[in-house]
Amino acid sequence: ENLLEAIRKEYWHPDEATLLEIAVAYAQSVVQHGHREPGEANEKLEFFLTRTLLAPGPESEIGKSTKALLEQYRQKTAEEMTVASSAPTPEKVAQEEKREISPMPKTETVEGEKMEEVQPASDEIQIWLLLALVVATILLFLIGFRKRIGGIS
Repeated sequence: ENLLEAIRKEYWHPDEATLLEIAVAYAQSVVQHGHREPGEANEKLEFFLTRTLLAPGPESEIGKSTKALLEQYRQKTAEEMTVASSAPTPEKVAQEEKREISPMPKTETVEGEKMEEVQPASDEIQIWLLLALVVATILLFLIGFRKRIGGIS
């Protein structure tokens, strides 16, 4: 994949036989093992690979075999896209976990009315405490620095 990208981006200019050999090896690898990142398509690389594998022409033996390989490659890619679209993404999983972990707000009845008790998020509190700690550290440093300069004069 990296070699094809280097060629596509014109960082490297191999001869046609080497380019075809790399494209065939990449397509065979994907057919056997799948993409490195299943479900994520690199459209520019896909187009470049297609153009490279179809370059020999359909009438030659090499062209027939690369066309068949390209069809297998496309089928594998389509299968991976289908599986990836149905699989839960890390964002969905994290959102579900957060939903399961977050406690429901407490409710109290005051004179017949329902009131929700709002509790600040613990992350927000931690951020404010960290910010206060940083500001206090800077102030102490400046006070000590000023006393040191005042003592020298």
